[in-house]
Amino acid sequence: MTALTVKSPAKTILFGEHAVVYGHPAIAVPFNAVHLKISIFPRPDLPSGTVTIRNAQSGFEQLLADLEHAHPIHAAFQLVMQQLEIDAFPASDLVISSTIPIASGLGSSAALSVTLMRSLSQFLGTRFTDERINQLAFEIEKIQHGSPSGIDNTVITYNRPVFFAKGKPVEFLGFSKPITLIVADTGIPSLTKEAIRLVKANLEAEPQVNQDLLSQIGRIAKDARQALSQGNIEVAGQLMNENQAALRSLGVSSIELEHLVQIALEEGAFGAKLCGGGMGGNMIALVDENAAQNLQQSLLHQGAASAWIAT
Repeated sequence: MTALTVKSPAKTILFGEHAVVYGHPAIAVPFNAVHLKISIFPRPDLPSGTVTIRNAQSGFEQLLADLEHAHPIHAAFQLVMQQLEIDAFPASDLVISSTIPIASGLGSSAALSVTLMRSLSQFLGTRFTDERINQLAFEIEKIQHGSPSGIDNTVITYNRPVFFAKGKPVEFLGFSKPITLIVADTGIPSLTKEAIRLVKANLEAEPQVNQDLLSQIGRIAKDARQALSQGNIEVAGQLMNENQAALRSLGVSSIELEHLVQIALEEGAFGAKLCGGGMGGNMIALVDENAAQNLQQSLLHQGAASAWIAT
């Protein structure tokens, strides 16, 4: 049994946050400017079942056996072992290294779930299909987020742009021309579970108003699919702005997000909006490739904790 390394990208939702939880469509793309990596090293000198988990950034180490059963890493090990009908995982060191900011809307938890499923199964000599990886990663996502849509683990598993609606077959998208994106971090943690709870509470308080907003977001995603397939970036940008307005009305934007959106639009972005759960986290802007670096610097100089460009 040899050492192996598996890497997964982050993701960003271009259109459809929150509405996708309620069955409306969304568009998401892999965001390869940042990634999560897992390396597994065999430890034949240790008893079977002795697995050490280490975070490469912090250096923190913990034995797998000491994790709570509901911990996503522990649950992932159990799920893979159940699938392959083994009682103990071979003694090993598992090292997690990530450049994806946590709680920022870039799918850090889904990247972890997907990469765990892929690395653990491959270490045991089995290559699960993408479909199976996706199904198993979704089970881990449910532990972490309660009622996720499944879009995060799907786009990360397949590493392709997707048009996604909960419970329906995934539609992979092809854009007629490349798009350039800037993602800028507010530095404020965004907890998806809390944002989903807020939207649910708003729905219960004012069902008609918020259902209309979710439906509007779903229609925007459909229009954006057509615009992107035709290479109409300007229209896609305007739709992005409309999506942000609806998310603002849902109550999931923030002062920090609005600040970054305003900077992006003032600097010539085609469109800008929050990405992920909101209430902090990241802003995403659709930009001209030639203007991307200048906008990135403007965002960093005016309050963004980090900013990345991807085409």
